[in-house]
Amino acid sequence: MSYTEDHLVEQPAVQFIRNELGWELVNCYDEWSGGVSNQGRDGKREGVEILNFECSILNGRGRRPGSNG
Repeated sequence: MSYTEDHLVEQPAVQFIRNELGWELVNCYDEWSGGVSNQGRDGKREGVEILNFECSILNGRGRRPGSNG
């Protein structure tokens, strides 16, 4: 058995987000290869969508509190 951060923390979190919340995950490690974002961001300081993630974790359902979806 492997006792690495990837095995104990990262992969279980990835599986939860993918399987329980139904989210599509993107590995953005090489997002800026070639000097242009492959995710459509204009700059490295441009924000990413954290609000939906935080709300999903807080309410445990993958949607914003108070939403019908």
